[in-house]
Amino acid sequence: MKTTIFKPFPLFMLAVALIMVGIVLTIPQPAQAQCGSSASSCKSCHETQGADPVNAEGDWHIQHAFGDFCEFCHAGNVQAADKDAAHEGLAVPMDDVAASCQGCHPQDLMERSEIYASTLGVDLSAGGSGGNPGNSTAGEDASSTDDCGSNVAAPLGGEEIDFNLLYVEKTAPKPFIANWGNLILILMLFGLGGAFFLVAWSWEGWGPVAAKWIKENLTVVRNAALEANASVNQANVPT
Repeated sequence: MKTTIFKPFPLFMLAVALIMVGIVLTIPQPAQAQCGSSASSCKSCHETQGADPVNAEGDWHIQHAFGDFCEFCHAGNVQAADKDAAHEGLAVPMDDVAASCQGCHPQDLMERSEIYASTLGVDLSAGGSGGNPGNSTAGEDASSTDDCGSNVAAPLGGEEIDFNLLYVEKTAPKPFIANWGNLILILMLFGLGGAFFLVAWSWEGWGPVAAKWIKENLTVVRNAALEANASVNQANVPT
């Protein structure tokens, strides 16, 4: 009898190990901010974490909140997780509108830029220096401003970006099943587990063993319940 009970133990351990591996593989991994593959540190900190949410302040930020364009106007280090490192080399807003905006608006660059320049009090013909220098101080000279402006990264390729397509991609509902691979893996694990118990039940004699165990334990429970009921009835009999 002992041999029959412990014989499927290696198979049981194998099934448990496979199930554990499947659970580990199905755990979603947090996305890491990397340039070109996910949100910049600017968007992650200011918008996602809510630290100074500039995406909800000002016409330009609100209208462009669907994208990740912070570095085009402000420069800085979009990969740095530290605040001070991320703010190194910040540029004056609209210091070089051609480098900042022409990749997305090659046809109407100046027309669109003048709208925001008038709001900020910026003279575009003077290289972007205006009434609101942003992070620059009064002691900075023109050469330092030019150095900051040179760090502004223009969109790669120079092609025009379809804002409607970007908006649709952002607002489209998520699919009911985002990862079919995980679903298939889970179904395979359930199938493997079911096949294991079916084989163990048929070949290893688990059926008779389980039936005997249930019968023995139910008998014990039933006898205990009958004894308890008899004791209660006997106590209720008037003397």
